[in-house]
Amino acid sequence: MDIKQQVYENRTIVSFGTEFLPISSLALRAGYASHFITSSLNSSIADTSGIGAGFGIKLFGTQTDYSYAPYGILGNTHRISFSSKF
Repeated sequence: MDIKQQVYENRTIVSFGTEFLPISSLALRAGYASHFITSSLNSSIADTSGIGAGFGIKLFGTQTDYSYAPYGILGNTHRISFSSKF
């Protein structure tokens, strides 16, 4: 869990995530980042587009990771990474 208070922007960001390993070669991941914007009238508008998910697979010294996160009006983000140890 991470809580950030941006004093000059009058904004608080709360985020958290988790990882579950059902077997040693597979990782399932999920997280949430909430952006609260407080106006001068003290009302809060919650942006619920911060839900993200992904998975990772480790096989034969290589690792593949995939994640998905929606960014509201900016669209969706898909990230894929490949790594290897030698």
